[in-house]
Amino acid sequence: MFNRWTRVVGLALCAALLGAGAGCTGDGDVTETPTPGDTQIVNPSSSPSATESREAIPVSDNLDAIEVTGGQDEIPTVTFEAPWAIDETRVEVLHEGDGPEVPAGAYVRVNYMGINGRTGETFDTSYGEPAEGEPATASADTAVVFSLAPGQIIPGFQKGLEGQKQGSRVLIAMPGSDGYDSQGGNEAAGIESGDTLLFVVDIVLTSLDAPSGDAVTDLPSDLPEVSEGEITETNAAGEEESITLPVVTFPAGVEEPTELVSQTLIEGTGPAITETDYVEVDYVEYVWGATTPTRRTYGFDHLTGALESTIDGWKEGLLGVPMGSRVLLVVPADLAYPDGYYESGVSIPEGSTMVYVVDVLLATGA
Repeated sequence: MFNRWTRVVGLALCAALLGAGAGCTGDGDVTETPTPGDTQIVNPSSSPSATESREAIPVSDNLDAIEVTGGQDEIPTVTFEAPWAIDETRVEVLHEGDGPEVPAGAYVRVNYMGINGRTGETFDTSYGEPAEGEPATASADTAVVFSLAPGQIIPGFQKGLEGQKQGSRVLIAMPGSDGYDSQGGNEAAGIESGDTLLFVVDIVLTSLDAPSGDAVTDLPSDLPEVSEGEITETNAAGEEESITLPVVTFPAGVEEPTELVSQTLIEGTGPAITETDYVEVDYVEYVWGATTPTRRTYGFDHLTGALESTIDGWKEGLLGVPMGSRVLLVVPADLAYPDGYYESGVSIPEGSTMVYVVDVLLATGA
């Protein structure tokens, strides 16, 4: 369908959060050398007493000493007396949003500011600097997208953001064990092993687990029918599990369309997909008239990738669809696989009309 998408991150975020072993270029490509970008970098390791001073830092079991000022639409200011350390990852909701909760392993779109508890220095931020004479307002335009899946981000971010609500501003404090201890620190960002890290994070957008919105009831009668079904499979642990997924049926007398059809089944309320977006979806795929799907993501990982890298029927049929929607796509062969598709156990004959049910779980370009 399209190439699997593993990370969409900004330059600064890649250096600060994805580890000292890799950096990012401006277009999200991974490079071999850490690239901090326009971050404020400190290098306390040049001081022979840096490690000794960290060992003498009292360890707190609360966030009472951390003051964060600035409204929800302003760049935050963080004040505390350094050096400072925390015993375990702790979170304070500074402003609670009213959006959906961040699922485990979700993609999130955030603004953030990272501060080293030992030095008191800001080592990374996505907020940018306000223009001269302009107020220090936070903007969704500077937000970056990344995955909370294990191994994709430092553990403190997973713990701090999963379960929070979209629209929230949260303060996260994490010990080195949830930061960079496993990597020996992050030299490019001036972070040593054992350093406590503080982050203020604005959750601009989170991906969804399932479609969310109002069902469309007045559907054309000349389209395949979509219902909710359930199958039972054996998982990797040898246990049976039930998987819920959309099921497509082709009633007798329904003729095969010759033009692309994009029919909304559930109307989401999130941002509309643009042609430059990365998207995260669940989908099921049928050859027209088949009783079983050729491919599906239900029961497996969601599929993520650039809309522009999909088949033409998806590029056209999903354009403008709001995040949270479920869409039925009927795609003629010339917009899908005109020469057929035969790979990895998938057999799609030449000239096949394809039918998809697609759940739009994330659109990143908002």
